[in-house]
Amino acid sequence: MKRGVMIVDSNEAMQDVLRKSLEKAGYRVQVLSSPERALERLAEEDGIVRCVLFNATSLGLRAVKGFNETGTRRGMKELPCILLLDENQGMLAEGAHTGSWRPMLQMPITIRQLREKIAALIEEGAQRKLEALQQSQSGT
Repeated sequence: MKRGVMIVDSNEAMQDVLRKSLEKAGYRVQVLSSPERALERLAEEDGIVRCVLFNATSLGLRAVKGFNETGTRRGMKELPCILLLDENQGMLAEGAHTGSWRPMLQMPITIRQLREKIAALIEEGAQRKLEALQQSQSGT
């Protein structure tokens, strides 16, 4: 299965930069400009992507709400998500519910750093799924 990444960003120029860079690295990329629509798609198709990137630099509070929502919805709680924030968005950062597979990254960040973080989160997510499967099969 190709590694799928969903980009949630309303800035078309940033969408293009992220899409091209991630596709070049071998990811199957979906781009949506609405966090609400992204949540709908994630709910409709389980496993559609292996990581979601919410860009608050363009979407503001809507990105934080979408990011937080993925952490509470059944079927999405374990999905790796990244919240991108600009350095002047400290108030938004305070409202973000982060975790080890739900990091917040502050701009500026290089595309390479972002790709590395996505790859690490996808790998960790696959490992968590494998461990959960093994536990369920062993009955512990």
